[in-house]
Amino acid sequence: MKKLIFVFLLLFGWTSMSFADSSGRAYIPHFYSYYDGTTTFTNFYISNKSNQSIDVKVALYGHQNNLGAPNLLADASTSSTSGIIRSPADLPNYSETTPGYSATFTLPAYQTTYIQLLPPSSPSGVLEFGYGKIEWSTPTEGISGALLAHGFARYVSGAYYQSSIIINGGNPF
Repeated sequence: MKKLIFVFLLLFGWTSMSFADSSGRAYIPHFYSYYDGTTTFTNFYISNKSNQSIDVKVALYGHQNNLGAPNLLADASTSSTSGIIRSPADLPNYSETTPGYSATFTLPAYQTTYIQLLPPSSPSGVLEFGYGKIEWSTPTEGISGALLAHGFARYVSGAYYQSSIIINGGNPF
């Protein structure tokens, strides 16, 4: 009887795992964006190192929290090339309207893209900082560690200065 239960559990566990999607998540420890006549902005580079297209969701949370919940940064623009959240225009399925996320898109196999957080240019002195997360998924089973990500904050004032933002210790997630 114990053998029968063991075989049943083994088969049930195997079949339930065989239908599982692949997914992962990493947290962005901080970002910084400021405008005072010069510009400080943050870029997050995201690379798909798998042989499958990956659905990616990025959520950026601002430092001001008056609602008792995370302050999701959302863009008033639905375009990837305007507003405070930007990305290359050619990203498949790009959206800034998915509830709970700042941006979502599909990242093709073996490609790299970026998400850029710009400060509003008016009024001067606007500061935004906070943290975030990057999540990915694909219906293809058995994929792990599909993405790598790295960020940097850049200060522009006649010269470029930048600092790194390490995401997931530089490891795939």
